[in-house]
Amino acid sequence: MVQKILIINVPSLFGPVWSTISYFLPQHHKDRIVLLTTSKTSAEEMSKYVPEALMPVHIREGRPSGSD
Repeated sequence: MVQKILIINVPSLFGPVWSTISYFLPQHHKDRIVLLTTSKTSAEEMSKYVPEALMPVHIREGRPSGSD
């Protein structure tokens, strides 16, 4: 059973789209979806939902864009 759906690096322009989509979803589904904008995609923020060992390396190292 899915406990949380974590969507990372969400563009800030997605906010109005999400508001429209979420209007049609039951509350218990909305409670399971977590949207992290690019500015909030950090190891600290993701650690609330994902163990550090399972985080992508670029997130753990502080490179949210994934660039090398």
